[in-house]
Amino acid sequence: MIKEFCIRFGDTDPYGVVYYVTYHRWAHQAVEDYLRDKNIDPDRFFRDLDRGIGMPVVASTGRFLKPLRYPSSVKAKVEVENLGKSSITFKIAFFHCEDLVAELTLTFVAIDRNWNKISLPEEYRKLRR
Repeated sequence: MIKEFCIRFGDTDPYGVVYYVTYHRWAHQAVEDYLRDKNIDPDRFFRDLDRGIGMPVVASTGRFLKPLRYPSSVKAKVEVENLGKSSITFKIAFFHCEDLVAELTLTFVAIDRNWNKISLPEEYRKLRR
């Protein structure tokens, strides 16, 4: 799935270069749209109150290869990098024109109401396909 973001001045540092925290916000938004594309309600993915299951982010990594400047746009490509027993890691690649400018990963882990790790719900295993 590809999502495009318009770079706004507020996304940048004082020099007009996209601030690294902005990539994390975009990555989370791209994952939400990826879930919708796979017919999974993001609100239910992150916090399923009926079943008492949550999926918090437990790890994130980022590599920032080339600066992006205001005004411009960037495209994010989301894919599932890894499915563990209790976790799912998304890889988000950011492109400007055809150039890879950044890569992030977000790892979510399945937890119960008491914040204990549990097995990844079966319906989330289909995200790999």
